[in-house]
Amino acid sequence: MAAATSYRVQMTVTSDQGPIQSDYEVVKPDRMHMTSQQQGRTFEMVLIGEDNYIGSNGVWNKVPAGVGGPVNALTFNANEIVDEFNASVEAGDTYTQGGPDVVDGTPCQELVVTPSDPDRLSGSWCIGLADSLPRRLNSPKLRGTMIFSDWNTPIRIDPPL
Repeated sequence: MAAATSYRVQMTVTSDQGPIQSDYEVVKPDRMHMTSQQQGRTFEMVLIGEDNYIGSNGVWNKVPAGVGGPVNALTFNANEIVDEFNASVEAGDTYTQGGPDVVDGTPCQELVVTPSDPDRLSGSWCIGLADSLPRRLNSPKLRGTMIFSDWNTPIRIDPPL
């Protein structure tokens, strides 16, 4: 996963205000486009290096670097996901083989995560059998699902302004 050059993530979360659907496109090392929909409203964000763009209802604004906190924390950085996996193993979390599954036509193997600390995320990953890349993450604590797709396919992310 850390070696991937690009991918997409479709995240569905159930919040107290209703469902949130977010779609992410990631191009390494430093490009991300996110579109999020909740209660009929659409919000977009584009990150390109240090440049951040926020859009709503077709109106875009460039946000100065460093304003509004660490915007990059909202991205799905593959290196950080791998680091978090390694940290969870070191912390004593266990990964148990679940059953076979298919996500968007890709055969995968489910891995069930049991955290050593109840404050850490539990859930399950579905890992592609042919390429060992994540295809789905289910997390009851986050009340959501993330579907990973389009690994290493050409994705273009340009500034919206």
